[in-house]
Amino acid sequence: MTAREACKVLDIKQATLYTYVSRGLLKPIRPPDSRSNLYRRAELEALLVRSSSHGGHAAAAAMAMRWGQPVLNTSITEITPQGPRYRGHLFEDLIRYPGVFENVAELLWSGVLPDDPHAWNVTPLRADVPRAMEGYPTRTSG
Repeated sequence: MTAREACKVLDIKQATLYTYVSRGLLKPIRPPDSRSNLYRRAELEALLVRSSSHGGHAAAAAMAMRWGQPVLNTSITEITPQGPRYRGHLFEDLIRYPGVFENVAELLWSGVLPDDPHAWNVTPLRADVPRAMEGYPTRTSG
């Protein structure tokens, strides 16, 4: 692409394009017998995705979906033809896992799937529910 076309894709001024080149963010191509540089579309699109990530996760995700780049590299989740895989275990297998919910949570957090049921100790809340509900309207059957 020409410098003008590259600026249009990136929605920047030519001075900014030259700044990107001087900082090594873009590598121009100089065709033989030409005084003008050309730019690779894929490189421009990658720069566009990188710069959009500074706008937050929503902007990065939107740009990644538009240009086909991965939003986030992860070893926790993989989308496969058989379905989602979490830390190497198919989702379908995890929902049938004979352990308890806490075992699967341990897998997601630590990468280790305990063999024996591993229930967490939970201290019951000391809540005075009737007092907490004071002032709320009650349901009446109609």
